Amino acid sequence: QEVYEDSRKQYQETDDAVNAERKQIFSGMADGSATDYTVFHFGSFARNDCVELPVTADGSFQTEDGAVLDSQKTADGTLVSVPMDADSLVSVKFVPGAAAAKESPFSYAEADRVLETPHYTLVWNESGWLRSVWDKDNGREVLRGEGNRLEIFEDKPMNYDAWDIDIYYTQKMETLSLAGAPKVIENGALRMVLRFEFTYNKSSFTQDVIVYRDSRRIDFVTHADWHESHRLLKAAFDVDIRSTRATYDIQYGHVERPTHWNTSWDWARFEVVGHKWADLSENNYGVSLLNDCKYGYNIKDNVMKLSLLRSPKRPDPTADMGTHEFTYALLPHTGIVTEGDTIQEGAALNLPLQYFEGKAKDSGKAIVRLSDPSLYLDAVKRAEDGDGYVIRVHECRGGAHEVQ
Repeated sequence: QEVYEDSRKQYQETDDAVNAERKQIFSGMADGSATDYTVFHFGSFARNDCVELPVTADGSFQTEDGAVLDSQKTADGTLVSVPMDADSLVSVKFVPGAAAAKESPFSYAEADRVLETPHYTLVWNESGWLRSVWDKDNGREVLRGEGNRLEIFEDKPMNYDAWDIDIYYTQKMETLSLAGAPKVIENGALRMVLRFEFTYNKSSFTQDVIVYRDSRRIDFVTHADWHESHRLLKAAFDVDIRSTRATYDIQYGHVERPTHWNTSWDWARFEVVGHKWADLSENNYGVSLLNDCKYGYNIKDNVMKLSLLRSPKRPDPTADMGTHEFTYALLPHTGIVTEGDTIQEGAALNLPLQYFEGKAKDSGKAIVRLSDPSLYLDAVKRAEDGDGYVIRVHECRGGAHEVQ
């Protein structure tokens, strides 16, 4: 416990130092206009994504060439859809006044618990679990059973309380209880937010299911107040995909693991590490489970599960107690994992669009441009022995490409 008390202080000091450095850098890049914002991102892929700007007044947002961007009011500001090249900064100007209203492409029937989006028809059961995800774009049902079923397991490892998960944890399972009917929080031109609240024992959970106009991702933004003892929380999706192998994102690539327990080696790999995503795909269709900070998966047959929270008591009896915020997402796609949008959407979830106030002084400059969308830029730093740059690039789809 003492280690975490010290580390929290050190992380806060580091965070303050980084934020001060960022503020200084951005102040040198902008002209200081009060109605201008510069949107940027650290990813390698072009994207048509949204950023939330701190503007609550009525008005519209325009690019430098006068194009009006689609926007939607939120509780804290305005969500703006900004098309981004892989290497660009985009200057956005706020123009006060009456903005043209755009019709929402979403609808929710409370009595039937049915949500219609441009890409899906989502249906929930009375427990708050998805019972159908109909993919309109591909004419296919995504689920074979329930989706986003929040499962609680008794978690008492034989040896190392905070390090191990033993396979017999599956023998005792409960589920979270839905606390009231879902509520529509947002319904606009760009996204819809449907809020669910769950309880279990001493813990409570608020989960916002977010669907988008311009993305096929279904996000589950989760706020947890966690106060349990020797319990493991997982999100489970029973998908209609048949495959003997699943694919997991790792550093600079991905790795495959079997979805069956035919041998003792397979049995031993019941929990698999994955960074930004795990995927289960047939030849022409698949489903990915993305996350922004949770790295333990298990995929058995056609059931995909993501480990969300644990509550060990040794060596720290207060480990992980308190509030948590995390997001995971469901992404059905065409083709195998390297042919769909899994890698791009996993990067977008972990590296959302950011902004600084003011118009960028040099909005067209890029340090690095890559010749192929399969090349992923991981890091850029100044050379320590000259005026050049050192970059780290990897090929993210499992092929060979010329790098330019």
